[in-house]
Amino acid sequence: RRDALRLDRARLVPIVREVGSVASVAIPYSLDLLLRTREVRPGDRILLVGVGAGVSQGALLYQVGG
Repeated sequence: RRDALRLDRARLVPIVREVGSVASVAIPYSLDLLLRTREVRPGDRILLVGVGAGVSQGALLYQVGG
């Protein structure tokens, strides 16, 4: 799916390999990991995407405030 969307791996924060499937906490966990490990500036937009067993899915576009 990453290839189909032409996303650069360096801009992704994957979590499944490290913590496994964390279901409903995947999006906030990923945001926390991003904010602790990378430089995020006011105005940056962050796309958070989660799927659950291939049945449910959700996405959130977050713009960092100042």
